[in-house]
Amino acid sequence: MPRQKLYHTQEEKRAANNAKSLRSYHKNKEKVSIRRKRKYHKNQKSTQATEAPKGKVSTKELSTKQLMEMSPKAAKRNLTAWCRNRDGIVRRFNNFIASSPSTYVELIFQKHITHPHNNEFDKAYTLIREFEKEIASCQANILQFEGVGNEWKTCEKASQDISHVIGWLEDLLTVVLTEPIEELIALHESKSLIYQS
Repeated sequence: MPRQKLYHTQEEKRAANNAKSLRSYHKNKEKVSIRRKRKYHKNQKSTQATEAPKGKVSTKELSTKQLMEMSPKAAKRNLTAWCRNRDGIVRRFNNFIASSPSTYVELIFQKHITHPHNNEFDKAYTLIREFEKEIASCQANILQFEGVGNEWKTCEKASQDISHVIGWLEDLLTVVLTEPIEELIALHESKSLIYQS
């Protein structure tokens, strides 16, 4: 003999299913929350990669076949967009370092001397590395569209400027990690630090 029906109407079945789902959710709330967050962030990243904001170009690399099939007009538009992107990065970098790399590094050094536990070099290094990644992406895409031309050379110069600051920060970070603060101040006063030359 089969068991008796618990729910006789659609509304009763729906209410029972809703109650069951609610119990299951409360039982596994943390797992569900983590899964939803991961899915949300994954969707955010995929939409950011496919939809470039106005004035910016998607960082998706184009294959050689796509480049060969691209019309000269479209290639010129993409090259222009990457050059604008490069100019924006250079402008932001110059504003960030106040147009003088040695002054910027000096400021970071002074902050470290006054507050040695704030990790000023690590923070500055991380921020400058972001500029380096952005300019490298522009440089690669400009190389795809134009080859080694004037636009690429302008990008190379910006990349060298950023690398120069990174080298100074790496050198200072090495000295900071190996020398006591008194020795660091003595090196600074004698202008023996690499960014001072």
